[in-house]
Amino acid sequence: MHVIARTTSGFDETAPFIRAVVREIDPTVPIVRLREMDNVVQDSIRRPRLLSQTVSIFAGLALLIAVVGTYGLLSYTVTNRRREIGIRMALGASRPEILSQILRRGLALVLIGAVAGVAVAIGLSRFIASLLFGIDATDTTTFVVVVTAVVTVGTLACLIPAWRASRLDPLPLIREN
Repeated sequence: MHVIARTTSGFDETAPFIRAVVREIDPTVPIVRLREMDNVVQDSIRRPRLLSQTVSIFAGLALLIAVVGTYGLLSYTVTNRRREIGIRMALGASRPEILSQILRRGLALVLIGAVAGVAVAIGLSRFIASLLFGIDATDTTTFVVVVTAVVTVGTLACLIPAWRASRLDPLPLIREN
């Protein structure tokens, strides 16, 4: 049996009084885990909070892996295409054109990944629903925020290799074998 008592005094003052009253009514009734309501509430949300924190950590790691992968892939592509970029620049391509070309290629990868991620998330939403607390598994706001964050971070990961490619000097690159 659970008994809830609302008092105006503090827990330390009320607990001995509650024990005394219960013992006076029936001395055989055990008093187990007499505690404040704040502690009861904290205990009841401990597991959902732990699951939420764990999922958040894994989501952050996934975002970090996506950023590092996007940066690495674009950096590798720019390194392999240095001669081509140098020839384009020697033939008249401007730095902004080179920058936009590399950014477009990188953002295409980011957008393909975001669309695939949304499709997989929607497909797995009924399995994820049991882990969520207070929101729907297909919450539109959450999807918009996550896709915006992924595209923003992906764009930042694409900017560094694109900027480096636009700053290349074409003459030494053309002479390379």
